[in-house]
Amino acid sequence: MEITLLERALQRMGGQEGATESHGILCGLLCARGEVSLPQWLALLQAPGEDHDSDMTHADEQELVAGLYRKTVACLCGKEALLELLLPEDDEALGLRSEAMAQWCSGFLYGLAAGGIKDLTVLPDDVREIVADIAEISHADLENSGEEEENAYAELVEYLRAGVTLAFELLESERESAREAAPGQTLH
Repeated sequence: MEITLLERALQRMGGQEGATESHGILCGLLCARGEVSLPQWLALLQAPGEDHDSDMTHADEQELVAGLYRKTVACLCGKEALLELLLPEDDEALGLRSEAMAQWCSGFLYGLAAGGIKDLTVLPDDVREIVADIAEISHADLENSGEEEENAYAELVEYLRAGVTLAFELLESERESAREAAPGQTLH
């Protein structure tokens, strides 16, 4: 998907974060809650107290954002394909891609917290390790564009794709237990 078009669409829909960070937020919310509606995700992206009229957004922009939402839900919840992170294409400068990856990770961590995961110590060990790694990657800064740095970036992206998918799957039993213990409550 074209990140620039998504940026514009999200801004017109009242989004306060960039497209990559917004996608990370969605993935974090899905991992925490298992389910999140498109309006819930969009509401979280808006500034508190901001009332946005989505009628001002073009239908094609709304469909672009909805398409990203549906594709992400299908990848994580439907297990149709491996999750694709919304990051700049490989022909962009490594510094830009690295910064976007860090923003995506920050968004993911925010999405987990907004989704109800406040205490990481109660999570399964594997999930805690993945979340700790994502927190570390959120500080990544690959500026040089040599072969070694390009390989490191590619490995980090693959780790994030697989790690988030695994975290989603591992948290399913946690989400199920939380639903059984207190219907309507979110995972803490």
